[in-house]
Amino acid sequence: MDASGGSFVAANAMVDALRRGDEAKAEGLIDRVTGAAHLGLCLLRAYSDGVTPLFAACVKGRGDCVQLLLAAHATVDQADSDGNTPLIAACDRGHGVCVQQLLTAHAVVDEADSNGFTPLIAACDKGYGDCVQLLHAAHAAVDQADSDGNTPLFAACGKGNGDCVQLLLAAHAVVDQANRNGFTPLIAACTKGDGGCVRLLLAAHAAVDQADSNGNTPLIMACDKGRGDCVRLLLAAHAAVDQANTDGITPLLIACDRGHGGCVQLLLAAHAVVDQADSSGTTPLFAACVKGRGDCVQLLLAAHAVVDQADSNSRTPLYAACIKGSGDCARLLLAAHAVVDQADSSGTTPLYAACDKGYGGCVQLLLAAHAAVDQADSDGTTPLYAACDEGHGKCVQLLLAAHAAVDQAHSDGVTPLIAACDEGHGGCVRLLLAAHAAVNQAACDGVTPLYAACFKGHGKCAQMLLAAHAAVNQAASNGVTALIAACNEGHGDIVKVLVHAGARTDMRCGAATALNLAEAHGHTAIATFLRSRRRAPATIAAVAPVSSAERAAAERAAELAAAALLAEEEAEAAHKQQAHTKKASKKAKAKQAGASEARASAASASAAASGSAEADSAVLAAAGDEDVVGPPAPSAAADEALRVAMAAAQYEGLVGAIEEHHALASEDVLAEARAMRERLHKKRKQESQKLRRKHAAEMKMQASLSKLSLHEVTQSPPATGSASAEAARASEAPEAPSVPPAAVALTLAELAAATDGFGEQRLIGSGGYGNVF
Repeated sequence: MDASGGSFVAANAMVDALRRGDEAKAEGLIDRVTGAAHLGLCLLRAYSDGVTPLFAACVKGRGDCVQLLLAAHATVDQADSDGNTPLIAACDRGHGVCVQQLLTAHAVVDEADSNGFTPLIAACDKGYGDCVQLLHAAHAAVDQADSDGNTPLFAACGKGNGDCVQLLLAAHAVVDQANRNGFTPLIAACTKGDGGCVRLLLAAHAAVDQADSNGNTPLIMACDKGRGDCVRLLLAAHAAVDQANTDGITPLLIACDRGHGGCVQLLLAAHAVVDQADSSGTTPLFAACVKGRGDCVQLLLAAHAVVDQADSNSRTPLYAACIKGSGDCARLLLAAHAVVDQADSSGTTPLYAACDKGYGGCVQLLLAAHAAVDQADSDGTTPLYAACDEGHGKCVQLLLAAHAAVDQAHSDGVTPLIAACDEGHGGCVRLLLAAHAAVNQAACDGVTPLYAACFKGHGKCAQMLLAAHAAVNQAASNGVTALIAACNEGHGDIVKVLVHAGARTDMRCGAATALNLAEAHGHTAIATFLRSRRRAPATIAAVAPVSSAERAAAERAAELAAAALLAEEEAEAAHKQQAHTKKASKKAKAKQAGASEARASAASASAAASGSAEADSAVLAAAGDEDVVGPPAPSAAADEALRVAMAAAQYEGLVGAIEEHHALASEDVLAEARAMRERLHKKRKQESQKLRRKHAAEMKMQASLSKLSLHEVTQSPPATGSASAEAARASEAPEAPSVPPAAVALTLAELAAATDGFGEQRLIGSGGYGNVF
């Protein structure tokens, strides 16, 4: 390939490298391009996004490439698809050499992109002062704005590029030209917080109070951002200290809202109106309290701000501090003698607001300032109710300690206890019950605390209420009881608690019982449980009346039976103690009476074992004569005696055999005997417990039947002279035989109450001889 061909290939490769942004490769190929004509042929190729090699070279700041491309007659103003020219690209990246080359090649100095960005705006926005100087020397339009109305001066001020601002002002840029939102360069500089730019603009006689389309002045914007140095410069330039925006917000109010204490100090020193409110009645003090700006509150109160000036909803600064939980602000306001109980338009006091949000610190401060603890809002809601409804236990505790009315109800009759139960706030329920809240006080619709807890499924609350003797069968106005509500909602655990607490399962709401509702809603587990409580028939026939003598005899018999059982247990305990004492002297007995015990055991066990017993005794006697120290040797007679006792399976006989032969019996047989003794003992104990329960059941049934008989006799006294009266007097005669009265119908609940606990190992009765289990 000749030199001409190599130059063309190099030019083509260089263009590709520039297109891809491969700066190093493009630079390495420059020296191999010998003729601009070769490069020009390569420039004829088009790219889909409009990016030319010249544009790419300007982006990268490759002046040598730009020079070669321009020499090849590259189009100097050809833009990309977004309208960006090579000059805009060079200015946006601060490549001054490329800018100079393009301007020398007569690039259009003010050609803008699709957003109206000119090369001068791009240079000012990025702060490239050298490019600004070159453009100005090329007579760039100094005030040409983009599509949003932003001028080069606005762009420079918004970014805090002071050198560019100085150059533009020197070029007589319009100092107050605003964008389409009314933002001036001075507002932009104050928002940015660049004191140097603000100083330059004010020196150029910028309008210090020119506001944007929302009425925000440079001073408001500086206070909003907390730019203290800019505020100082504007006040020194006699800015209007109280000029408000379209919402009535003043510089002081916005500074207090944002918590910029330094700006507040500067404004108050400039005699700002301390109580000027916005269109909603919000004063600077109110705004500071809402945001919890304690330092600003302190400054305003020192400047004699009106401490109780309310907003359009009658909310005071104290209310604002309490509803936001700002204890520091509340403390400052109370120290400044704020009215502690001033309510808003709905009757809500600061104490109510603090309790509703759970700010215990504010509640404590207000109560210490003698706030009215029971002052309610327009709906009758007290601070205690609000705290209970939201579950703020600490606030509840503080209010109760301040003697809040524990049962003061809402306008619909709902008490704090009902509210706490409805929401399941167990801690609050516990506190209220400890303060003797009325456990059965119902709302206007008859809903009790127990009903509310059971309906919502708050089992712990229900248990606490029942422990406080809540009426388990008290129904609401519609006839729904707590049990019916729990069954309807499917709260099975609560249903069991209520039934065991004595809830009646036969009560109806309309035509439906609790069981009907559980079945209708598919709560099968609850329905099964309720059906299991109906084991007894719905009615029974009452027995004949029981005389006092018969009742006393039955009680005496049960007492004697229980006493006999207790005596048996005492004897068994004494027997165990005796066995323990004997065991302590086991070794001594084994030495002194080993031979005689063996012979006695052999004689009592069987005649066949007597020979073995005598042989063993002889062995032991011989051992004693030889003064051999150690445990006696196992005896076959002792093992045989234990086996005979085990075969008899009598507890007392086995216990005696073990005590008698344990010293001579083998370990295996002795272990077997002891295991059987434990089994017999357990069996004996179970039989004893069954007997006790039987006697207890008889006593309970006897008492229940006696009550039923007395109830039948005294229920309906007959009229004098009637046939019934004659029959009654006849039944009282001792010799006259009595005919059993008619059967008395009992409800299922009455029968369950009379027989509840039968067959369960728990306390079911008591008497002079102790408790019956």
